[in-house]
Amino acid sequence: MTADAVAYVDPDRLDTNLRSFHDRAAAAGVRVRAHAKGHRTVEIARRQIAAGARGIAVHHAREVRRYAGAGIRDIVVSHPWEDPWRWELFARSAADCRLTLHVASPEAVAGLGRAAARRSTPVGVLLDLRAGPDGRPPAPSEVLALARAVVDRPWLRLRGVTGYRGLDTAADAEARHTIGAAYATSLVETAGLLRSHGLPCATVCVGGTPTAAGALEVDGITEVCAGAYALQDVGLAAIGVCTEEQIALSVSGPREAAELVGEYGYAWLAADDTARRSGNRWLPAHVCPVVQRVRALLPGRARPDEPAEWAVLATGDKETDVLT
Repeated sequence: MTADAVAYVDPDRLDTNLRSFHDRAAAAGVRVRAHAKGHRTVEIARRQIAAGARGIAVHHAREVRRYAGAGIRDIVVSHPWEDPWRWELFARSAADCRLTLHVASPEAVAGLGRAAARRSTPVGVLLDLRAGPDGRPPAPSEVLALARAVVDRPWLRLRGVTGYRGLDTAADAEARHTIGAAYATSLVETAGLLRSHGLPCATVCVGGTPTAAGALEVDGITEVCAGAYALQDVGLAAIGVCTEEQIALSVSGPREAAELVGEYGYAWLAADDTARRSGNRWLPAHVCPVVQRVRALLPGRARPDEPAEWAVLATGDKETDVLT
């Protein structure tokens, strides 16, 4: 986090973005899972729930506790963590909300299953079908074996499958619609495989704001998990996901944008393309690193029930958390 840095939010643009995205998903019969990495604030998460999001997604147990304490009851941890010490943290957090974790290995199933049993607390599981370190997605036989391992653990609840297909090049960005539809189709096919073997698969969730439009056209997708759609950014405007007028996040100037975005720009933008000027606003190239590095978001006009400054949570879990 950059000391004392803040970013600015236009609440009217924010609410318009929420309505637009949620309305498109609802028209397709698909639920929205709002990923908090796109803002990291309780205030925007609450607005997303009010706009129709089924729940939120986060990365860490500390975030689960924070958002659950703010009254958000349906939370997904959207990273398939493999660190054994984390499983106790997640099992503990499952007492506070309807918690679901992404899982990608038999070791994670076993470890999480033991932690949930120790606490007699049910924990939901989504099989994470993203490509592994070798660059390939899990084979059908591996998915079936993993699903059966979850079902065999008394305190785990198999809720479905999930996956994310990133855009790695400018050519990918141009083909984002086709890529989104193709990847969503593969998830639906895997869900059908599980059901054909008598395994539960109520949720078929595909991740990503850039590919969401293509995914929403695929029958069988039940949920789309997206984060950047709320505030938007220059990188998304560059590929037609939004317009610059729709971007609800701004920073004080190009130097701050370069510091906050850093090396985490989009693959389809030039490395030095960190901000654009729009009227009297400076719009950052990528929302996620900005909100990870500021201490707060300042709304142009907060609601009476909201603070004038929206605190950002960017701290991850630590192994010592297990002892507290």
